[in-house]
Amino acid sequence: MMSLRPSDILYFEELQRDYESTINYYNDLAEHMTEWKPAISQNKHFFTKLGLEHDIKDVMSKDKNEVTKNFIEYIIWHLRKEYGLSSLDNYTESTILNKYIKYRFTDYKGKYDDLHYNQIIKDICNELNIEDFNDAEYEDLKERLNKKFHYYWEHERFKISNSKIKITDLGFSIDTNWNDAKVRLGDTSVKSYKDIMTALNMMHTGELKLPKEVETWLKNISGYENRKPSNEFYTVHKINILGIESLRFYKNRNLEIKFINEESKEKLIRVLRGEF
Repeated sequence: MMSLRPSDILYFEELQRDYESTINYYNDLAEHMTEWKPAISQNKHFFTKLGLEHDIKDVMSKDKNEVTKNFIEYIIWHLRKEYGLSSLDNYTESTILNKYIKYRFTDYKGKYDDLHYNQIIKDICNELNIEDFNDAEYEDLKERLNKKFHYYWEHERFKISNSKIKITDLGFSIDTNWNDAKVRLGDTSVKSYKDIMTALNMMHTGELKLPKEVETWLKNISGYENRKPSNEFYTVHKINILGIESLRFYKNRNLEIKFINEESKEKLIRVLRGEF
């Protein structure tokens, strides 16, 4: 079993408990419903034996399969969220799900009642050729940054000078209110900035995680409730985080980044090239 963080184990153990108790509930429910067959068989009106058998089948197939499907999805979503595994895409998710629940209305006769999260994690590792989740997180981050900024390097959208980097041609995305009077940073850019700052934090501290101060700053300029008047958004934002002194957003979507020193600038260039 691949090593997991203590917080992951706590989450998965809780999820496992909930899965087992729900599966047991449906098994007990179906057994209880079956006990009603002699009485319901006498019905000529309302609920009949055929209707009861249909409901029992739904419990043993549709309802239980939905629980198993959700169990697997929760595991996948957690790993995707906590480790940034972009390679754990919808196709891979469907491949793993189909291994267990290929047909929703099939009664698998309790085959997956004892399904354990370790097995799903093993399936994920086999599908993605993962030997270590932290390594996978690192490789996925590099791949995302390479894909995101390959175009910018290829078409010379990075203008580098002594004290700053300017990104031309849609350096960021925005979301505005109905009359464009208030602006916030778009979700696509928020994701990109999180990846950049996570990689940059690794360059500075050796830790592959997003610093709290970055989360706070991004939330302040990206939440729906945090839209800024146009003149407050399109200006210099002093942040002083990870060697970045400030960012300036322009109305033509150019982005200007200033640094506290040359070393900080070179670190960001390496991140933008996916060479960290």
